[in-house]
Amino acid sequence: MKEELFQELLHSVREMKAIRSGKAKPSRTFTVDVPVEVAAQSPERVGPLQKE
Repeated sequence: MKEELFQELLHSVREMKAIRSGKAKPSRTFTVDVPVEVAAQSPERVGPLQKE
């Protein structure tokens, strides 16, 4: 891995740790509204959350 990319990755991981521990705020957040009917279904009926 190139050093520049590794340093960018390392910075991102440190930023993630600070956000998770409450020392920093995320730059943006997302809210997803899911209908109650869909949320109540089992994952097998809804399907995979992402393609593997």
